[in-house]
Amino acid sequence: MVTVAQVLDVVAESLSCTIDVRAMQAEDALLGALPELDSIGIVALITALENRFDVHFEDDDLDAEVFATVASLLAHINTRLEQS
Repeated sequence: MVTVAQVLDVVAESLSCTIDVRAMQAEDALLGALPELDSIGIVALITALENRFDVHFEDDDLDAEVFATVASLLAHINTRLEQS
C-alpha cells in the first residue's frame, strides 16, 4: 500500500515545486494549488508514479477528479495496485 508521504515524494521530485510539497496533507488540493501541475506536469507526474509504483494509468483515469487532492491521487494509485 502506497502512503501519502510516498506520493508527495514523487510529486516533489517530478515537478520541482517551488513550495514544500512534502509538508502537504492528504486533504490538500493538487490541481489549482500547484502551478507546476499543468498539462506537461501531469504527464511528468504520471510517468514518475508509474515508474515508482509499477502502476499503470489508463486513458479513462486521466480526469481532474484523480488529481484533485493528494488523497484522491493516493486512492487511485492504491486501487490500481489492488487490481493488478
